[in-house]
Amino acid sequence: MKFLNFILSFILPNKMENRRDMNVFIAILIYLACAIMMAGIPNIRINKVVKDKFLTECYCFEETFDTTLDELSKVAYAKIPAFEMKSDNSIKYAFDNEEKVIELKYNTKSSGKKINLTIVYLPYLTNDDEIPMDVFDLNAYLKVNPFDENHQLKSQDVLAIYTNKVFYFIFNHGYTLAYINASSDASLEDYHYLYIPNWESKGDWSLYRTALDEEGKIKRDANNKVIYAYYKYDEENNIKRLENEEIDYDYSSDESRYSERIYNANINKMFAYSSQQNIGMYSYLELNEQGINVLDVRNLNALEEFSETMIASCVTSVKTTSYILSLFFNVLLPLLWVFVMWLLLHRNGELTRFKEYYAIGASSMILPSIITSIVGLFYPYTLFARIAMIVTALYYLVCVLFINNMGRKARMMMQTKPKSEKSEDKEVETVPIKEFVSDVKEDDTQRPGRIG
Repeated sequence: MKFLNFILSFILPNKMENRRDMNVFIAILIYLACAIMMAGIPNIRINKVVKDKFLTECYCFEETFDTTLDELSKVAYAKIPAFEMKSDNSIKYAFDNEEKVIELKYNTKSSGKKINLTIVYLPYLTNDDEIPMDVFDLNAYLKVNPFDENHQLKSQDVLAIYTNKVFYFIFNHGYTLAYINASSDASLEDYHYLYIPNWESKGDWSLYRTALDEEGKIKRDANNKVIYAYYKYDEENNIKRLENEEIDYDYSSDESRYSERIYNANINKMFAYSSQQNIGMYSYLELNEQGINVLDVRNLNALEEFSETMIASCVTSVKTTSYILSLFFNVLLPLLWVFVMWLLLHRNGELTRFKEYYAIGASSMILPSIITSIVGLFYPYTLFARIAMIVTALYYLVCVLFINNMGRKARMMMQTKPKSEKSEDKEVETVPIKEFVSDVKEDDTQRPGRIG
């Protein structure tokens, strides 16, 4: 019974009043424990929840984990090379392979639609190098519009690029699937998640340095070909620099000189701009620490392995954000609730000290924490953290008002109870039963007519 009352004192407001003198240190531990529980328990199943309900938010197609490799792609799949990790966390081929671009098609089991995976192997490129246009035209790839006029997908495409130390993953040509549910007059450019220079020129943009006219638009020659920049060389065949250290270059639309084209922004700058890392950019060291293997996918489903990378990144972000939100909403913000309640109610309430309001706040935190943790097993905490915070605050308010009202009623009953009048009658003296019996026996011996 005592154990039951102890449990109820953290759940029912009428029992919670017993916790008003709780030690402050214990109250702080309860706040911290509840915050960790609200974020930690949902994180146990977050990977499964994300895969079941939030694949598109992780830049994966809905049927990514329900695919089989197309028969025609099995020959290409056999050409996927193996890699070795070097001591400096860069990679090299474990064997020679001339294939630098491999195209794979996957059939989805449910709808029968295809998901196209393009893998580009350029392990000799560093972050400062550019993707050779004669190997893979990234500029053309990112210009592809994957949506039709009704905002529906025309194709499902994924691009994976291996460089020296960094792995890139580009989903749906750089467009978010939110465009599917966007209004009919929505601008397509607003749904591109990569940083593209000159994107504001309504699709007339390029990854490569181009000649611009007075209006800032890309110049084209008489045949409507884009005019690109080319290096100028000095007598020793080195790139010529001007006095201000700027590179000197010519403009031309000659497509035979791709290797000399100057890039306006390489893929690394696109993914890591403004000191922020965009999606799908990972070092091999980072992936190995997370237990993700993107280096050897020959005996696995490459599409699923690459998608696992995106999901792991999303899950890591969700876990971190969950703990940050939970600590803010359930440890720091309650200080504000407690202070406001104490300020408003301590003069006329049963609870008068700040410590008491803080202790009741800790007690009232347990039940909402349990409910929040259960809901979080099926829905990410980050998506309903604010709602959970409001419910917790309201429950605390109900508990405080109930306890204060309960004490107010008790005081009113004491004040209205009539005082008992003192009796003016003298008190009757009582005699112990043993003394009374002995006195009776002595009187009987002195009565007349008693036969001796």
